[in-house]
Amino acid sequence: MLQVQPRSSLNYLSILSAPPQSVTMERRFSFESLQVYNCGKGRLPSPGSRSPHLILTSSYLHISSCHPDAAYPETVANLSIPHLRQALRLLESEMADLRTKREEIESKLEQAVRTQCPSPIHRLPCELLASVFAMGVFPSEEEEDPLMLPTLMFVSRYWHEIAINTPTLWSKIRIGNHNSVEKAARMLARSKSVPLDVSIDFNDRYNRQGSVSDVLTRAMNLLAPTIRRWKSFHLSVPNRLQANTALSHCVAEAPMLRVFTVHVFHSMQEDAVSQPPNSLFGGSTPALGMCSLKSFHIGWGHSILRNLQVIKFDGYWNGSDPSTAMILGILQGCSGIRELTLRNLSDVSESRTTSSSADLICLPHLTKISLYYSGSNRTLSVLDRISFPALERIDIGYLDDSGPFFDILHRQSLSVLPLQHLRVESVYFSEAKLVRLLQRLPRLHTLDLVDVEDLSSDVLKVCFYAVP
Repeated sequence: MLQVQPRSSLNYLSILSAPPQSVTMERRFSFESLQVYNCGKGRLPSPGSRSPHLILTSSYLHISSCHPDAAYPETVANLSIPHLRQALRLLESEMADLRTKREEIESKLEQAVRTQCPSPIHRLPCELLASVFAMGVFPSEEEEDPLMLPTLMFVSRYWHEIAINTPTLWSKIRIGNHNSVEKAARMLARSKSVPLDVSIDFNDRYNRQGSVSDVLTRAMNLLAPTIRRWKSFHLSVPNRLQANTALSHCVAEAPMLRVFTVHVFHSMQEDAVSQPPNSLFGGSTPALGMCSLKSFHIGWGHSILRNLQVIKFDGYWNGSDPSTAMILGILQGCSGIRELTLRNLSDVSESRTTSSSADLICLPHLTKISLYYSGSNRTLSVLDRISFPALERIDIGYLDDSGPFFDILHRQSLSVLPLQHLRVESVYFSEAKLVRLLQRLPRLHTLDLVDVEDLSSDVLKVCFYAVP
């Protein structure tokens, strides 16, 4: 007896030895195990015998009962249509199972390749990858690519986790028209303990029914506990009252603060009830190097205006502007100053004062001066009292007459004046004084004359030959 166990455990096929027949019967079965029993002679039948004969092709079993005189094997042309359809169904089922197994094996192979043979980018240490992210998000200290960080986080889950756990990527806290306090809170939590660059910027478009003051109070309540981590602080608000409200929260010491900026948009607005804070950063800002104030009166004798390298005053009118003595006092306390900017200041009524060389305030590191609508009397009185042997650039614009400024620069050039850039815009001046000054500037390579109506047609040729 021959017993065949197909795939289904519920169906068994038993084929007993049959008498010789004149036709060959051939059937195909899908199987998982095969058991053969020879009840008679104890061995498999030979091709010439009348016992059933087995033919195995791939995973199918061909069972043939052959007559000794018949050809081996016979054709299947005489099989019935139901048998052929059943065979096709079995074949399609087998092919579907094989396709499923193929997909499973391909998936496992792909995972094994990723795990055992990762690409070079996945072999980089997370610390090195975090440094690359930081260089992409912050090309320089002052620049930031706002789209780079979200793009990196969407690359993969691995990159997303690295970005989340890199505090330097979340060190620039911004609150304003397009940056909510809730977003700043998330960034503050991810920044952990790294130094922060804080920027609060609200323009006039956001100023609706006092909403700026409400959001500003929430923002300062969030940021005040982190003042000791501030590396820079920028504040831009519509009026002075809001600026004073924000700065009233800055009472803790700021040992890391390097840049302090306060800009008020409504420079002509009178704020009689608004008073500057009495104590700012606890009077301790040892690392402060830059102070930029626009239309905000902080108190010109404040300790924050000491030992600075960059000073910028802009937009002071109606008696809130600093006097000549105040500016000279600030410069005297900032011997290491490198840049001085005075813009949009109402002129003082006091006349120009001069001093001897013994009374000059020496500023050996001052390399840049920018004077735009700063008041001729105030500006000339300040320049008469300082010495700037390292000056490389000076911009003069919207002043009554630049002739006295050329005289001061000529006086400085008698000792040393490495001036390289000179810009004169919308002022009256004497061409003779300009030519005399150019003869004393051997390092000058940029001369900008903008909107100067009294410039003759031949002065450029004279200036060209006047420069040594």
